[in-house]
Amino acid sequence: MREQPAPAVPNELDANPITVTRTLQESLDSETLARAAAQAAVDKKALDVIIIDARKHANYCDFLVIATGRNDRHVLAVAQGVDEVLAPECLALGREGLSKGQWVLLDYGEVIVHVFYQPIRESYDLEGLWQSVPRLAFDIPEELKSRPEGYSLPGVEATPEDEPW
Repeated sequence: MREQPAPAVPNELDANPITVTRTLQESLDSETLARAAAQAAVDKKALDVIIIDARKHANYCDFLVIATGRNDRHVLAVAQGVDEVLAPECLALGREGLSKGQWVLLDYGEVIVHVFYQPIRESYDLEGLWQSVPRLAFDIPEELKSRPEGYSLPGVEATPEDEPW
């Protein structure tokens, strides 16, 4: 008679990733998670970082964090920076767009992070879709607020040193 293998000991890593993520996220509220994601994007020099408070407007997330990268490598670096900061606190349910670097989506359950290359962000205009939804106040350095091409302050000529890139 052959011996029966011992039953497998439950391992947290073998559990349903959604359950594991929810368990880990319970230690952080979704607003704190969104602010951490936004700060991580700013730390990687992302432009125009905003946090949309979707708690009363969507049933699939509490917050959307939207950021812009200057090129595809910058988009990927920002996404990686956000993931490195949030990874110790929660597992991502999904990551999309990492192969091209035009639009990366990081899904952390209650918080969804979008990192766009500027032309793609303008094309999809998520801010326009969510224009009636409040944003969380979030301080970002003035140099990380992008300016439309040709923008200049009255009476001040823009020089190459003025541009953050």
